[in-house]
Amino acid sequence: MRGRPKGWIIAVMASDAKFLTEWHLNTIINGMKTSIDAAGRIIVPKPLREMLGFRPGIELQLRASDGRLEIEVAATPMRLRKRGKGLVAVPDSALPKLTAELVRDTLERVRR
Repeated sequence: MRGRPKGWIIAVMASDAKFLTEWHLNTIINGMKTSIDAAGRIIVPKPLREMLGFRPGIELQLRASDGRLEIEVAATPMRLRKRGKGLVAVPDSALPKLTAELVRDTLERVRR
């Protein structure tokens, strides 16, 4: 099989079916190729954008590490404010309203 680290031996049993399915899907999704255009833009393939929850306009954080480019959703800037006897984290800017649909979509994406 292509994409499998050398030295792997896989004994297929009925109980391994879920593992093999997940391994195969991860190999396909994580093994996609793309290119950089003349303006320096990287196109993230749609299956990866959907899996990661990337939407147009979302802020991303880029980091170079060990010869790799790491991309993740930028953290929401927060400040600690005193509330009662403790401190709470309050976002610096307004966040979108949390809806049941957004929670459901997120759970479905994470469980795939």
